[in-house]
Amino acid sequence: MDMAKPAVVLRQVSYVYDGSEQAAVQQIDLQIQQAQWIAIVGASGSGKSTLCRLINGQLPRLAGGQRQGEVCIQGIDPAEAPIGELAAAIGSLGQDPDAELVVGTVEDEIAFGPENLCLPPAEIGSRIERLTTTLALEHVRHRRVHQLSGGQRQRTALAAVLALEPQMLLLDEPAASLDPAGRQQVLRMIGDWHAAGGTLITASARWDDSVQRADRVIVLEKGRIVLEGTPTELLQLHGEDLRQLYILPALLEMEAEKADKSSGFFASKSVSPSSQQSSVPSAYKSPASLQSEPSQQQQAPLVSSEKQRSSSTMLQPIVDIRQLDYTYAGSSVPALHHISLSLYPGEMVLLCGANGSGKTTLTRLLTGLLTPPSGHVFRHERDSGREFIDTRAQDTGYLFQHPDHQWVAPTVWDECIFGIRAQLNLRRRQPLPQLWVEQVEQKLAQVGLLAERDASPYSLSAGQKRLLSATAQFLLERPLYILDEPGAAVDYFTVQHILQQCRTAMKRGAALLIVTHEPELFSRDATRIITLAEGRIQSEQHLHPASDS
Repeated sequence: MDMAKPAVVLRQVSYVYDGSEQAAVQQIDLQIQQAQWIAIVGASGSGKSTLCRLINGQLPRLAGGQRQGEVCIQGIDPAEAPIGELAAAIGSLGQDPDAELVVGTVEDEIAFGPENLCLPPAEIGSRIERLTTTLALEHVRHRRVHQLSGGQRQRTALAAVLALEPQMLLLDEPAASLDPAGRQQVLRMIGDWHAAGGTLITASARWDDSVQRADRVIVLEKGRIVLEGTPTELLQLHGEDLRQLYILPALLEMEAEKADKSSGFFASKSVSPSSQQSSVPSAYKSPASLQSEPSQQQQAPLVSSEKQRSSSTMLQPIVDIRQLDYTYAGSSVPALHHISLSLYPGEMVLLCGANGSGKTTLTRLLTGLLTPPSGHVFRHERDSGREFIDTRAQDTGYLFQHPDHQWVAPTVWDECIFGIRAQLNLRRRQPLPQLWVEQVEQKLAQVGLLAERDASPYSLSAGQKRLLSATAQFLLERPLYILDEPGAAVDYFTVQHILQQCRTAMKRGAALLIVTHEPELFSRDATRIITLAEGRIQSEQHLHPASDS
């Protein structure tokens, strides 16, 4: 490898998707040197995923569209190079690990790429051993990928990419589905890979650990590079710009300064301005209706569930789980052990825990995707185990971890009105009442999606998909909403709007259960944090009283 030759060169690159008049990225000039770690960061719709897909050759190869300008990685054009040559040059992983998994078991998934390269069996076995150990996949090595937790699938997809031993890695939100320990493990692994001489590109919607560890940060806005520099330079010189772009939360850099001053992170040093001046438009200032006070998270002591029930509310629970055990068919290991939990009107409960701790199993039992054993799960004092799936599911709004798994309609508008039409029992050609039309238009306008009403949900950015998923569910008033990782891989604009919809639902008396690896995003509004470990409730922490509505 010629270390003097740039790993990536983009010259005046623009790209327009088929059916669109607006360029998703425009006039991008970028050079990435060999062995550099470059972090591409930008809010939803900024063009970062499009830029990544231009670099790895997926665009325009897979989705058509028009590319202008020159793209060169390791001396080849990724849009035209043979697949085998491209696979040796760059390995990439997108935001949805399920889209990357192609075969049966974890071991088969890791072996798939090397087998297609016709590597010797001994070498393939060596790579499987090393990667399952490094990514903590030994205990699920022979398990089928659809049986894994979201974080385990994420690590399996990453292992499959690393098994090809490419010259470069491009990872779009590499740790979005992982618990804190898994996130640090993956970041440590890709950091070691980079330190050994690999060229690494990561993409993020927020300023996270992958951005902080990079050698250089590229900030995108409306398809253009608006800021560029080291992490320290951008935090010190452009913190307000980053907040206006919803990449930083309020006061994050000040909190980081307090926490890291002693270690010298913000120590006095020679800092040169970034190579490009900010061109952040004033239109990106936070809407007044969404301005929030600085977070004042208090570490409340653990108290008993009975004390919470007696002190916070005398209302009947919406959901009452009593000594619930659950074991999947064909498994000898229980997924849940003796779970007792009640959810009350007007409260937000955060469900935390490591990947594989039982969170997904519990939410599937509550939504009706799995049938709970009779006598253990009650909804409004009705035994869910004795009800049909449609009865169990009709009272629950559910946001999937990956919104693409949830779409049922061809357009943004149709996705929003699908549930409304079903609830009103409207025939196929019967028009939606005008009152509902106005309400849907208002909700789409509030989250910035009204202009996309005729677009396919699959064509939206990651943050827009998350907002559409939430809006479609919250349009119908239900007693229970379950949100699976609603803050993963999205900017703070998206988080704020989802929180606003959650607060509205709480005020009208709904209970919310939010599965999250980032409780800090929701703790200001949450009443409790429940942590699962190995299928059991490990702890229950009380934060704030439930809504008085």
